[in-house]
Amino acid sequence: MKETKIIALYLPQFHCIPENDEFWGKGFTDWKTVKNAKPIYSGHIQPREPLDGNYYDLSEKHNVLWQANLAKEAGIYGFGVYHYWFNNEKNLLTKPAEIMRDTEDLGVKYFFVWDNCNWKRSWSNVPGNE
Repeated sequence: MKETKIIALYLPQFHCIPENDEFWGKGFTDWKTVKNAKPIYSGHIQPREPLDGNYYDLSEKHNVLWQANLAKEAGIYGFGVYHYWFNNEKNLLTKPAEIMRDTEDLGVKYFFVWDNCNWKRSWSNVPGNE
């Protein structure tokens, strides 16, 4: 029987990019979304804080390596890294994947999960984007 390989979905939105600064305001990352989360049912504990208040920045190599090490220690085989492709000229939120690509001893495998959606922002509370 083959061994099951556990893959963790990896969201790269936890670092600043100029496009998010322009649309959402300077310094926006998904940490703002996390901090603004509201409970949606009885017993739903929101917002949740990361362990030890570690609002890490995924544009920093040591944070990506820290996560890879945690994953390896937990028996996670690899990451499915979300990849946002808009057209041939524009790719966003690529820094964490570039760090993984350029690190020989990452310790975990990775692949891309192509997020091919229309970005209506139905998940946000921006008026007109329901």
